Amino acid sequence: MATAIFFLALALYVVAGALVARRVKSSDDFYIMGERGSTVFIVGTLAATYLSAVTLLGIAGISYAEGPLVIAATGSFGAWVGTLLAVVYVGRRMKALGCRTMPDFFQNRFKNRAVTAVASLIMIVGLLGYGVIQLILQL
Repeated sequence: MATAIFFLALALYVVAGALVARRVKSSDDFYIMGERGSTVFIVGTLAATYLSAVTLLGIAGISYAEGPLVIAATGSFGAWVGTLLAVVYVGRRMKALGCRTMPDFFQNRFKNRAVTAVASLIMIVGLLGYGVIQLILQL
């Protein structure tokens, strides 16, 4: 049953993605909604990304097993504070520099393709691990 629900949800995401893809004409449209999105909407998408299977299932399970104070000990609260600071300070600077991704920022800052490649590799490895955790916790 869980597998059927997973594939049904996956099919709905593919259909929704295909419908929305017609409106996306550039990478700016994809990454930053063509600079038309409000701050509340952009921060909302960031919060929705953070509230994932890792946060909802992982932290809830640890809190149940170890007690509610483990949230502070594991850094979940600190992650919220760090995310807020990143949005306020790093996000504004990246926008001012015309950067869309962290590798863009490193390329702009250091003018070195090797640094950009390392930043891209770090993101790929980190996001791959994050994606695997999502799939494991969803099944």
